Amino acid sequence: MPSSIHQGLIHLFRTHLSLAPSLLEMLGVPLPPDAHSFVVEKSSRFSELSPPDYAADLVLQLGEAKAIAVVLEVQRRFDPDKRASWPRYVVHHWAETGQATLLVIVALDLATERRCAEPIVIMPAVRGHAAFAFHPIVLGPSSVPVVTDVDFARAHPALAILSAIVHAQSDEAVASATTAVRALDVHPLSDRDTLFLDLIFAALPTHILPAIEQVMTQHHHDGPYLSDTFNELFSKGREEGRQEGRQEGRQEGRQEGRQEGRQEGREQGREEGWRQALVSGIASVLRSRGLRLQPHQAEQLEACRDLELLQRWHARAVTIDDPARLLDE
Repeated sequence: MPSSIHQGLIHLFRTHLSLAPSLLEMLGVPLPPDAHSFVVEKSSRFSELSPPDYAADLVLQLGEAKAIAVVLEVQRRFDPDKRASWPRYVVHHWAETGQATLLVIVALDLATERRCAEPIVIMPAVRGHAAFAFHPIVLGPSSVPVVTDVDFARAHPALAILSAIVHAQSDEAVASATTAVRALDVHPLSDRDTLFLDLIFAALPTHILPAIEQVMTQHHHDGPYLSDTFNELFSKGREEGRQEGRQEGRQEGRQEGRQEGRQEGREQGREEGWRQALVSGIASVLRSRGLRLQPHQAEQLEACRDLELLQRWHARAVTIDDPARLLDE
């Protein structure tokens, strides 16, 4: 079952069609003159293949008169069975269209990037004949640039988002993720595209999130989300926590009690702000996709206090087709 990050990256390339040719150009791949101005999505289903309805993640046509095609696959981990299907996609599309076809893999860690870059040898070299092999073009941590310049990220938001996700497990995770979020703050996407922000958070290790919150606070953000609703809920929860902490400190009548009360109140308020923001965000994502929870499911969602579980549900809300599956364990 494809993950939310897998689906989110496909959506990123699908809704920002200039991203694929831009990255290929950065790698020195020769493209048609109109590769940026003419990019269209083509069918990714290959019904004549076995098993039936074999489907690539995404197929793009770059250029019109002298078009080339891109078969794009997202790999979170190396899968030998999936790798065996890639030549089928390329050959089938070439046979149907006559277009030169590139195989492009998006890999999310260095080990996967290296394995996916290995040639797929269909026929070894024999006397008088060269080997016949597929050489995938792999976009991964070693080839996707680390975007840390906010002005550049604002001019190229899709590349900034991809950078944040691809480098989420690296030492550059905080810098690239913060840059992408700051860029999106002044480069608002459509309602559906704002889900990319949550995909960035879903890709990041949990222990990194407080560091991003701290950096964002330094840049005058009231909360860790783009959504005004999310930020309002975060700030409200934090302020309520401060008030509870001050009240508790006054009741104790001692400076130590006040300090401990404030600290505890801030921590509780921050957690409650995150919780309310995640619950509201899940409901908003489902509404934007025309999905609705049953009353008992909505009650279970509202009652949940496990932030990690809520984050998993929030990421799942992006891709599920049946809302009944949202709360599955």
